Amino acid sequence: KLNMHYLNEELNAALLGKSTSVFGNVSDAKRAASTVNLSSCPPVAVGAILLERVASRAQNFHRNNRKLNMTLMRLMALDGSNHSDFLKFWRESGVRLNPEIMRGWMRSYGAVSATLSHLEALRLQVHTSMPFLMRLEDDIEILDASFLQRLNCHLTLYLKPLSRPSTESENIGVHEEFRGFDAAHFHFGPGPVGVGADVYLTSIRGADSQLRRICKMGIYNGFDFMTNRQARSSQRGGIRVLHIGKATSIAIFKRQNPPTGKGSIVKGLKHFNLSALRDESANWPPERCMQWAGLLNN
Repeated sequence: KLNMHYLNEELNAALLGKSTSVFGNVSDAKRAASTVNLSSCPPVAVGAILLERVASRAQNFHRNNRKLNMTLMRLMALDGSNHSDFLKFWRESGVRLNPEIMRGWMRSYGAVSATLSHLEALRLQVHTSMPFLMRLEDDIEILDASFLQRLNCHLTLYLKPLSRPSTESENIGVHEEFRGFDAAHFHFGPGPVGVGADVYLTSIRGADSQLRRICKMGIYNGFDFMTNRQARSSQRGGIRVLHIGKATSIAIFKRQNPPTGKGSIVKGLKHFNLSALRDESANWPPERCMQWAGLLNN
């Protein structure tokens, strides 16, 4: 059983629907993390979406692996520089390009490959029945592994699947309605949430929800944009996302590329004919993607 005697006011406000962004200061996050009993925490797997051909990313992966007291999972990164592999994977996935897909950032093989890599990680989580999975992009360095592990344990309280709140948690004002977020995103960028989330924590039910929605909608922007924004439209079938503030994110992680994407590998890769791929996938039914994702029998 987790120690729930501490619940900071900022998080309580989010649970009551006043905000979806929490832990804007590190002291609140550390106090929340200090309440957990690690021996009773649910299992939270941690993995990195690793593009192994880039030596600096592989080195960062091994550094992170040494810091954790658990094995850091290697999550597949689809290589956008290998166009034949990209097209093969994309067609097998059945994820169509939405007619409203934005030009610019999403026009390169690398940008769409990054989104497909996240979808593959979510598919793995569902297929292997991982209760919780934290995904790091491979330019993220872990600075404080102990803080990360404890905060992850605390955050599982607010993600699906969850049991009915205990009497103790009800007594401190945790609103039951807001104990079912699909994911928690760690932000590194300034201003309103939209981009700049390169660390994602999902429950298995949250992974299922994100896969279903993108299979239905298609890809129309980067993964962080598509999923971050859904917190604002959860009542219309969107994804409920709890956003972790920048101050806490940078206390736990170091981001090697800025939130603007400057210096990003994917932006330097060859652009594709957006219209041709969009038209090719225009009539792909959502069931094609959902079959690939393993959702039709769930």
